[in-house]
This record gives sequence, C-alpha cells and structure tokens, in this order.
Amino acid sequence: MDINEYQEKIKEYINYPQEIGPYSTILSLMENVGKLSEKLNTVLINDKGSFDKKSSLNVIISIGDILFDISNITRDIGYTMNDVISINLMKQSKKQEEKQTL
Repeated sequence: MDINEYQEKIKEYINYPQEIGPYSTILSLMENVGKLSEKLNTVLINDKGSFDKKSSLNVIISIGDILFDISNITRDIGYTMNDVISINLMKQSKKQEEKQTL
C-alpha cells in the first residue's frame, strides 16, 4: 500500500466532526507524540536504551498513531501525503545546499 492509499483508507476510522478536523487532530497528534516520548524514555531508563522486540513494537505502534494524525491533518487542509513528502524533500535539499555554501 502506498502512502496516499493509506491516507484514503484511514478516512473510515475518523471519529471527529470534519468541520473541526485539523484542530482536533492536532491535539491528538500532540497526545500521541507525548506517548511516543514516554515509550522512548522507558526504553532509555529501564532498558538502558536497548530495544527488544516488545519495546520496538510499542514504538512502531506509536509512530503509526502519529502517522494517522499527520495523514488526517494533511488531508483536512487539502494535501496528500505524497505532497508532504515532495515538499519536504525540496526543503531538505535546499537546506543541504545552504549548508554547503557556508
């Protein structure tokens, strides 16, 4: 499945009113980033930074929740995830060029 297919598929799991879309999803994104941070902190403190199968899966699940939120925000403001990827690659390329000219 490509990223835009994913973005379309997850529409059926949206549980917020479309008119408040990006605002509700931004709050969810913040919550999910916090959960990811907690999971990473747990690995750092309890497991001395070493990931086992369970901790890796927990982190991947959290990243999936973040991807879900980002995909919804992106769609709510009229873009696709491919648009995000393309725009970000252009930005990163420009940043790299600027670094090399310093």
